[in-house]
Amino acid sequence: MKKRTLVALPLVVLMFVVVFVNSEIIKFVILLFAVTAQIEMYNALKKAGYTPTLWTGLIFLCLIYPVDYFFGIQGAFLLFAVSTGLNMCWAIFFPERQFIDIIMSEFMLCYPALPFYFLVMIKTIKPQTLSIIAMGIVLIIASLNDILALFLGRKFGKNKLSPILSPNKTIEGAIAGISGSVIIGFIVLMLLRGRFFPELHWAHLLAVCLLSSIFATAGDLTASAVKRFCGVKDYGSIFPGHGGVLDRLDSFLLSAIAIYTYFTIIIL
Repeated sequence: MKKRTLVALPLVVLMFVVVFVNSEIIKFVILLFAVTAQIEMYNALKKAGYTPTLWTGLIFLCLIYPVDYFFGIQGAFLLFAVSTGLNMCWAIFFPERQFIDIIMSEFMLCYPALPFYFLVMIKTIKPQTLSIIAMGIVLIIASLNDILALFLGRKFGKNKLSPILSPNKTIEGAIAGISGSVIIGFIVLMLLRGRFFPELHWAHLLAVCLLSSIFATAGDLTASAVKRFCGVKDYGSIFPGHGGVLDRLDSFLLSAIAIYTYFTIIIL
């Protein structure tokens, strides 16, 4: 427990740096985590007996930000389409590969590579105030959800949420995590709203808090489902006591997609 806490402290500091600092270095750090997560997923699928293509996902992650910078989101999804084509064609050079390996290669593009793209894109939202709000909602609300679900679930949880995927999670913990993080997040945002972003309607703030918390829970269960499928306890060991990058960031990934979409389509 002591080791876990000591590792968690710098991660919390890094989380707030990612939220409040607007720098190209931050985007590079996110992409570095993305590359690590991609390798972790590859290793997990390899342990399950599959042979996905790693290099297409790594190239996608290395090119995604400059492609988006010059060509916008259309260019990003064109890159995704090209990467998909490469996954298909690469099987020609290795006919011994199974069709399931192509599917797994494509899965790695969709998860975790694509969600990390949305996490980077949140840092590009203009004005910068909205970028900070969006990233804060993704990282802080999701973290609150995890903490409340863990501790309140241990204390009051009786009914299993998903016994097969995650035996320790309870329905009571999930409800406490979602409702508690939404209430705390909404109150904090409303207190800050009058001074920093008065143009945002309170209904938008409530909606994004709810979206982030729900998709954080879904992201956590998704990562657990893949681990169960691959037969691994953790994706990695880069963070002692916590596991790998995917083990720590799983609740952020689907939330990033939901929040970026809401901000760019509904609010902006």
